[in-house]
Amino acid sequence: TTIAQAQRFPALEKGGYLPGLTPAAFTVPVQPKEHSHMDKRTLYLTGEARTNMDNAITKIYGVFYMAFEVVEQTGEIVEVDCNATLELTRNFIRKLFLNHSILEESQFLEQEVTRRYFGSSGKAILAAYRDARQHYRQIVGK
Repeated sequence: TTIAQAQRFPALEKGGYLPGLTPAAFTVPVQPKEHSHMDKRTLYLTGEARTNMDNAITKIYGVFYMAFEVVEQTGEIVEVDCNATLELTRNFIRKLFLNHSILEESQFLEQEVTRRYFGSSGKAILAAYRDARQHYRQIVGK
């Protein structure tokens, strides 16, 4: 019994039932979340870079990775992740890159990282981004 079902049918709240109703009778269809990029072909790209020996990323993973989901035709970055150890760091990096072009906005993206990211992995972020950008160029022939 879900909360929504129990709210619509109080008898269900305590494990009761409604005669003649099966779970399918009160199931509400859920609409899938719409993503503007879903109708476009996307690519999965990674970039890697070394970090300082005393960096937690190096101690845990050995190397820093960034992963990008990019619209093949436009280069628009629709998703970003990395193996930074803190969730806040991963979210901040994601916000810096999301909805920008991996190729056409490279100068802007690099400036954003330089101007706004003051963690110990700044150079690794730039190197991993450049590595992923190079992979994109090779794939699409630009």
